[in-house]
Amino acid sequence: MGCRKDNSIDGMYIVCEGMHSNSKGMVDGLTMNWVAGDSLRINNENKAIIVNSEGQAYIEDIVASDVYRAIYPSSLNSTATLDNDNLTVTIPDTYLWTADGNGKQVLDVPMAARSTDGNRLYFKHLTAAITVEITNYYGFAVLVDSVVVMSSDAGTPYQISGATNINLNNADMGISTNSNNPTATEKKVKVIFGDGAHALKINQGDTKKVQVPVLPVGDGNKFSISVTVHKDGNQAVNRTFSKTQVTGGAMGRAKMAYAGHTVGYLFSIGNNKKVIISQGNLQYQASSKEWRFATNQYDYIGASAGNTTANGRASQAAWIDLFGWGTSGWNNGNTYYMPYDVDNSGGEGTGRGYGPTNGSAYGFSLTGAYSESDWGVHNRISNGGDVAVKWRTLTAGTATETDTLFNKRQTSTSNMPAGTANGKARFIKASIAGTNGVLLFPDNYVHPDELNIPYNSKRVYNSISESNHFGEFSVGINDWPKMEAAGTVFLPAAGCRSNTSVSDVNSIAYYWSASSNATANAYAIKFFDTNGTNKSSTAIGISRRFGCSVRLVMDIR
Repeated sequence: MGCRKDNSIDGMYIVCEGMHSNSKGMVDGLTMNWVAGDSLRINNENKAIIVNSEGQAYIEDIVASDVYRAIYPSSLNSTATLDNDNLTVTIPDTYLWTADGNGKQVLDVPMAARSTDGNRLYFKHLTAAITVEITNYYGFAVLVDSVVVMSSDAGTPYQISGATNINLNNADMGISTNSNNPTATEKKVKVIFGDGAHALKINQGDTKKVQVPVLPVGDGNKFSISVTVHKDGNQAVNRTFSKTQVTGGAMGRAKMAYAGHTVGYLFSIGNNKKVIISQGNLQYQASSKEWRFATNQYDYIGASAGNTTANGRASQAAWIDLFGWGTSGWNNGNTYYMPYDVDNSGGEGTGRGYGPTNGSAYGFSLTGAYSESDWGVHNRISNGGDVAVKWRTLTAGTATETDTLFNKRQTSTSNMPAGTANGKARFIKASIAGTNGVLLFPDNYVHPDELNIPYNSKRVYNSISESNHFGEFSVGINDWPKMEAAGTVFLPAAGCRSNTSVSDVNSIAYYWSASSNATANAYAIKFFDTNGTNKSSTAIGISRRFGCSVRLVMDIR
């Protein structure tokens, strides 16, 4: 590729600072490659980038010159002729997220170049960047709507977007930290998301990274970082989470800082132990061997095919959601360990056939050496991350996890009844569109302003012994997404299976724990519709042969 001043040259390879002609950047050791059709502006015209079969980026039909000046993307300065080293460019305040074939972020990160080599165009980055790490603490997958980084007035407000002057013949492009009385727009950079290639999905408990380009800033920088998300499959309610933090020291050109962020809510289950709770009750389909969570928190199968037709049938297509204790599908040495197993012989003593055994003893819990008897440990949950050893079942008994969750954890709530004891608004029996169950509030909960306040004849419950009727607080089907977005969990009263007969549907909630209770029993959580003689309990021993609901949790450390 020669260069003659009186003619065009064949082409010019594009090389980025510290990179090569195949890539335009690197984040966390991962390279970002050029995409055919990317547009840059060189001297006085816009050019489309070509990517050859070897992945190298170049441009064609370049007019020969002593000096080649360029900007990328071309929108940084779309009209001016690039015939001087001093240039004003406008750094975007909004970027559209796009992902490549591997799901990695693609951004038109601002760059500029000055070269006297007719074969190579050497680009340098104009911005720094903040990597926002978003962890999803909801019990369901979320889609990100936007990530906003704003230089905070609480610290030194820096300009991080908008017009800035550069010097193409300067080793650092003449860019220094910016604090020149920025306007509100210049203090903010936003990355927005959409559908398809513009979508960012974060599963329960997972973390994703978003890079946000910003103009260089000095020491002591402080940013307000806001992340807006909605539940996957439901765009009716968006929830914005904001936090202010210092991202570290000065962020020069091409440097990067990190800002951790979380969306969603946690539940305490012990000393420094917190969990998220799955999006719905566990379900199993024998014909496909698939485990999944119910689509909605209020969904249950009840006295329908699946629960009423299991009876050892390994090929049925109907879904099951009432399981004998420890029936994860792992051979734990006992008689019954498959999720469709039903003991039809009757009698309380038959519970001995369920749960792990060493051949002579039967009092083992679904933990330790026998943890694979736990449904969430042994199995991949298709809509819960699709990997094993991610979810588990809570322990129960005195001073255990269920006891802490319902009776002892400290909470912080807003917009709750005036009579609610400070730090103890934990749950309330309720119904969602006629489905009875229990509303469980996260450690930090703000009840949506526009909805009725949860209330019963006493107050929101401090402990299991205060619980009363399901219907004292009713949530409409259109209001529930707002409470769910605020972190509320709902445990439906899905009933109980004995052999293949299902009873107490929509009147009693039974949920297995991972804890054994004597030879043939295990602990469960049980909620009645009334306080009566049989009170609700977070640790009631029932026969392992009964089919109960399973709601899994994920540890967050």
